[in-house]
Amino acid sequence: MKHTCRSGQTIWLIFLLITILLGIITLPARPVQAEDEYVYQIWERVADIYKGTGSSSPNNLTLIGDTLFFRADDAKYGQELWRSDNPFKDAVLVADIHKGAGGSWPEVFYAAGNVLFFQANDGIHGKELWKCEPPYTSAQMVADINPNGDSSPQAIYHIGEVIFFQATDGNGAELWKSGPPYTSATPVADIFKGGESSNPKDLTSFGWILFFTADDSTGRALWRSEPPYTSGTTYRITNNTPEGTREPRELTFVGTTLFFTAIDPEINGREIYKCETPYTSAVRVNEIDRPLTASDARQLFVIGDTLFFNGNIGFSGYEPRKMEPPYNSTNTFRVADVYRGTTGLLPNSSNPSEFIAIGTTLFFVATDGASGVEVWKSVPPYVEAIQAADIVKGKGSSHPHDLFVMGSTLYFMANDGVHGDELWKLEAPYEYETATRLTDFIRGGASSKLDNFTVGDRVIFFTGNDGDRGLELWKIDNRTLLPNTGFAPGVVTSIGVQPAAIRYQQMDSLTIEIPALQVNTSITGVPVSDTGWNLNWLWNQVGYLEGTAFPTYSGNTALTGHAYLPDGTPGPFAKLENLKWGDQIYIHAWGEKYTYEVRSVQRVLPDDLSVIAHKDQPWVTLITCQSFDETTRQYRWRIAVQAVLIQQSAD
Repeated sequence: MKHTCRSGQTIWLIFLLITILLGIITLPARPVQAEDEYVYQIWERVADIYKGTGSSSPNNLTLIGDTLFFRADDAKYGQELWRSDNPFKDAVLVADIHKGAGGSWPEVFYAAGNVLFFQANDGIHGKELWKCEPPYTSAQMVADINPNGDSSPQAIYHIGEVIFFQATDGNGAELWKSGPPYTSATPVADIFKGGESSNPKDLTSFGWILFFTADDSTGRALWRSEPPYTSGTTYRITNNTPEGTREPRELTFVGTTLFFTAIDPEINGREIYKCETPYTSAVRVNEIDRPLTASDARQLFVIGDTLFFNGNIGFSGYEPRKMEPPYNSTNTFRVADVYRGTTGLLPNSSNPSEFIAIGTTLFFVATDGASGVEVWKSVPPYVEAIQAADIVKGKGSSHPHDLFVMGSTLYFMANDGVHGDELWKLEAPYEYETATRLTDFIRGGASSKLDNFTVGDRVIFFTGNDGDRGLELWKIDNRTLLPNTGFAPGVVTSIGVQPAAIRYQQMDSLTIEIPALQVNTSITGVPVSDTGWNLNWLWNQVGYLEGTAFPTYSGNTALTGHAYLPDGTPGPFAKLENLKWGDQIYIHAWGEKYTYEVRSVQRVLPDDLSVIAHKDQPWVTLITCQSFDETTRQYRWRIAVQAVLIQQSAD
């Protein structure tokens, strides 16, 4: 069926056929048969850097704007600095730092503004700090810190334009700094006197104050440094007498309060401590009703003013727990006893890990003893947890790992016991029936071993070996045109039967009401495939574009409706352009009424995806086609109306 929203379709198809025949471009993503289901091949190799079956082994993937940096080997120069630019269809060598085939082995990549810092060895100066600045066609050494060997810079961090890092000049690894134009470096302080190493790490900051851990010969402690970042403005916060804390780690800010875990000498176990302004001392958080054994707290994670962690307190084992203001024992609670009961004399533990959040929803990996190790979730007020995905039914475990977020979608690697370790996604409302496998990178039960996931603007980068070209750089590009939302006015268009593979999803009685347009209709979920969103079968409903924020959640929810229906009559969004600032839009869901107020009405090109870019607060963007051209039989523009949530009330 010809859809009227696409311009120049005939010319484009001719061009496509010619370029395919000439081998200039490859066919778009295709459905891959996998048992009784189809999985769309949405992954695409960015470049075959090491030609043939060899592996370029990309690593240290780091984005700066629309440029992806990474380390790779093309068999000619060895492991060197490479980059790929938007639209990420190829890769180029940035610099042959170690001349010849030796490779400089760049690593410890860190982006500060538009400058990339990293460690590299040019074969002359040893492992030193390097930089790559726009236009990213070369790389320069910042300083030869250790003239007699490697300075081995690592733990790079920045505050403003000042770069901090650990390095050695031959007299121990200490804290160093560099500032614009980054052509030299100076030590901040010699913390461990006498040529030994204090090994500063765990660098973080609040405002202009730098916090880190280091060992001054009395044990690793919490330190701070403030402008001008010299020995005179660098202090130890926690003492390391025999009664003091030891080995602080996991420095985590909640508002202005710095939390960390450290070993309490009285019980010789790891507990949570906090350091508040003016940051001169730290105290144990659960100072009341001290248990006989340590909680062994770890995995600190923050949502709003709530601190989450994995710990063993009381008689419920290692479970997800939370701490709320004013952050003491009285305000420390268990989120849920995910794995209940005991085994012998010991309480069962769900062992939560990989805490991550989408808005206010907390996700983690855990086991309840009955469903194996799977993805779980908890929502405010965080007094219970439910399983979000059951990929391996029964007691089997999918062992999710490498959790990451793009927009309002949770991605993770998991093994369903059939296809091996593959990439999955979970979309709102984050129920286990909605977990979808995205890849079958190596057909059959072999695991893909995908790694190094890095998220850009609706593009996921990763490394993988498809068994054909070795370990290379790949991407899943979720960018597409704004959806086609209108048929020809006054013309009846035959659309055929909707394929099951792209069937729409019911949205549990979600409806949208736009009084100014006299629109009151249901919302249905429109899945996104490798070619975008197909709205042919939408009719009078409003379509939720899956992959954008779920309706009523924080983020940018894209909703679309036809300007004209397949029978040629006006659709629900035929007069969308008539909305104006202040007009209200209502979404009815779960007995609640969500009121949005219009803030902008724009006319944009079909490829202008900025209108569906992520937002921090709950927004909706309404989209339809505009300006049908009788000559080309296409729509020239899209209308995008953006509205922000102003009220939630009982319906």
